[in-house]
Amino acid sequence: GAFANTNISAFAVDKDNTYFTAEDGVLLSNDRSILICYPPRKADRVYTIPTSVTTIEEHAFIYPEYTMKFVIGEQVETIKGTGFEVNNDRAFYLYHTSRPASWSDYWTTNVYYYPCFIYWYGEWTFDGNGNPYSTID
Repeated sequence: GAFANTNISAFAVDKDNTYFTAEDGVLLSNDRSILICYPPRKADRVYTIPTSVTTIEEHAFIYPEYTMKFVIGEQVETIKGTGFEVNNDRAFYLYHTSRPASWSDYWTTNVYYYPCFIYWYGEWTFDGNGNPYSTID
């Protein structure tokens, strides 16, 4: 990804741009259906994919430094290539009960190379502060 190993903590897009927009500092397609790039230095500890996003581009998440937990809703139909390249000990909380066929086999590098945690629907919930946590550990 073009923004790997950078100090970008948020994207800003001109309001007149007809191709891209930024929501909470994350780069999206103008119609908000495609998540293009998550800033590698975004300070959020938990990130929930916006409900408008149906596709996550390849390399959209390149080693985010501070984000430890990702919540992926059932509206996400496609994750291209390795959409998530993340470090050890990251956790994914999914509203799916299994990997959709339209997601890449390598949707996260951690599935095959690094220890991470993947919790499918029914294996997790939110605490009183809105943070996801596993109910099976």
